[in-house]
Amino acid sequence: MKKIKFTAIFITLFFLLIGYTSVPMAFGAGDNLDKAIRDVSDYLNKRIPKDSKVVFLNVKSDWPIFSEYILDGLQENAVNDEVFTVVDRRQLDSIRAEQKFQYSGEVSSASAQEIGQLLGAQTIVSGLVTKAGSEFRIQVQATEVQTATIQGIITKNVSNKGPIVTALTTASAVSAEINAQNAVAYFNRGKEFYGKGNFNKAIAEFTQAVRLDPNNATYYQRRGTAFYMKKDYNMAIMDYSKMLQLNPGFMNGYVARGIVYSAKGDYDRAIADFNHVLDIDPNVTDVYRTRGNAYFRKKDYDRAIDDFSKLLSFDPNNSSAYDSRGMAYYYKEDYDRAITDFEAALRINPNSSKTFLELARSKRGR
Repeated sequence: MKKIKFTAIFITLFFLLIGYTSVPMAFGAGDNLDKAIRDVSDYLNKRIPKDSKVVFLNVKSDWPIFSEYILDGLQENAVNDEVFTVVDRRQLDSIRAEQKFQYSGEVSSASAQEIGQLLGAQTIVSGLVTKAGSEFRIQVQATEVQTATIQGIITKNVSNKGPIVTALTTASAVSAEINAQNAVAYFNRGKEFYGKGNFNKAIAEFTQAVRLDPNNATYYQRRGTAFYMKKDYNMAIMDYSKMLQLNPGFMNGYVARGIVYSAKGDYDRAIADFNHVLDIDPNVTDVYRTRGNAYFRKKDYDRAIDDFSKLLSFDPNNSSAYDSRGMAYYYKEDYDRAITDFEAALRINPNSSKTFLELARSKRGR
């Protein structure tokens, strides 16, 4: 396969760059990685039903080039062994771009099944590489797509001192550093486009940053905000959710996602996000406003009033809070309290024509 040949050339060049005086002529020499891959392939040939359609999905690890080497080796063996049909990597690349996953990243079981179904596969092969002392532990699992039944799991250990493994893991680290630097450049350009209101170009730049550095929560946050400005709420929620997966302690992320849920009309999920923030820190005053607005739109006027009242306990000169609470009282047909709140708002902000109109409407209602 072309990619295998390219990887081999890349490793050869890498040996020269890092100062190896001799380059191994055969990539199995001094390494047990290729043998481990062959052993895994033999195992899969026995465990996966003959003539099945199989997708080699991902190998999760901290070393992307290492992961791709394993995936490429398994796929090449499968094609040559002709025991089952292998999904073309180009089809998977298309799904990968749409689903936003990396070959070395984590893919949830639900997403894996969905990808398998989209590709018409009967079996998904995925793996995990972890480091344990002087060895790397490679675990590969075959899963039946329709039922999620595990068809087989195999674990192989390889030395971390062999030249191929050393090259793959070191090159992954170098590549990650270069990618991170390039990602910053894309991110900065994305911020410039965002500042100019060109959200499409901002999203394109942020997407490049995410591609190069998929574990940077800030990139998902800013792209999610750009999607929100375009009113593409589903994409915004996906990005905010990924951001929170990477940085679950970022409370503003829950607020941002809650605002998007609310804009989408999914008030229960919005309120759940706001509750999460207030459970951790009940003194985040602005969240009472956003949660109160969500309750108001749900027509849960009593809870909305409670939140606006809480906001006023923190900020008694907040004319907007009086306006919002007055509106909740109005829709409860409690016109006297509505009038009291609108009058309080006008004492703070006497130039609000909107508040004058709501005050007049409340007086007519009474």
